Amino acid sequence: MLNASGSAVSQFAVYFLVTISVALLSIELGYRHARKRLLRAQREGDVEKEAPVGAMVGTTLGLLAFLLAFTFGLAADTFHARKVALLEEVKAIRSTYLLADVVPEPQRAAIRGILRDYVDDRLRWVGAKPGRPRVPEQELIDALWRQAAIVGIHNPGGVDVFLASVGRIIDV
Repeated sequence: MLNASGSAVSQFAVYFLVTISVALLSIELGYRHARKRLLRAQREGDVEKEAPVGAMVGTTLGLLAFLLAFTFGLAADTFHARKVALLEEVKAIRSTYLLADVVPEPQRAAIRGILRDYVDDRLRWVGAKPGRPRVPEQELIDALWRQAAIVGIHNPGGVDVFLASVGRIIDV
């Protein structure tokens, strides 16, 4: 997840630098062209009035404001979507941890241990906690499902809410 966001930021930085470079280059070329024309006109004695630059500057600033608003809007939408996804995952983990109370003891301890390991490694995956993840995400999810399947086999129909909660963690 961090790598995807890091590449999006670097991609944005590249687009930003290219846009700024093109804008500055066009300003410089326009300035040199206008200066050359003015010098030629002065030598020939044909001096013309200055062009209305204010309208061009206003238009350029309006376009820049539009681009900034569009870019910040996209960034805000992405941030909000990531925040909502994280909250959904936290709710799913919390409800599964609490619903583990209805599970018989050998699996209850195993399920809660897997969920604690998952949260601990999840913090490492996103860089919020130092160190490398101990177990890949898929292995933890598979171990959680194996324990939930054992519970489902031994208690058919009695722990449907718990199994749905485990399924929600897998989906999220």
